[in-house]
Amino acid sequence: MRNLKTIEKKVRAVLEKNEDARNDDMVLYLALCNACLKDAGAMPLAEIMTQHKYLGLPSFESVSRTRRKLQARYPELVGSRPVQKEPRARKPIGVMPKNREVLMDEEKRSNQNYEIIESCTIGSTELVIGHNPNSPNPYVCWYCKGGSNYFWGYYTNELDDARQKLNERYQSECRMPYNQPAQKQKNGDDRER
Repeated sequence: MRNLKTIEKKVRAVLEKNEDARNDDMVLYLALCNACLKDAGAMPLAEIMTQHKYLGLPSFESVSRTRRKLQARYPELVGSRPVQKEPRARKPIGVMPKNREVLMDEEKRSNQNYEIIESCTIGSTELVIGHNPNSPNPYVCWYCKGGSNYFWGYYTNELDDARQKLNERYQSECRMPYNQPAQKQKNGDDRER
């Protein structure tokens, strides 16, 4: 919790000084990296993004989420134009079993202000990932029955964590007897001769 307050203070300081950072998360992240780490601007971007924990920098997602939270709380920190949101994934994610698709149809679904952005079905069970950028935990992985009964939510700050939970739940569902292919029972006529 202390770390989150520190990030919030640093992001607020950058937003107060740098108007361009109010409109662009990349500018904000660069300014924050420069404020936290001497000569960060001279480092390769790939090194900063992959080694941010080692370097003592917050993740890009945490900075972006903190900016949104601060701008909602302090209107004077809002930029002159809306910050572009990243495009949502609409293609299969990661390495998945062949019978598992994580593609969204044209219809948009939501539950508790979370937009369903990914889903997969095994047997009669659907697993979904929802996203609500205004929530303290913007991602959730739910079980879903009948397209509208959502339960056993796993709330998280990172999309990768929600995807990992979805994958764990999928693997667990695959092992359930009710999702196993029915085996043909042998009767007296099916004996080997």
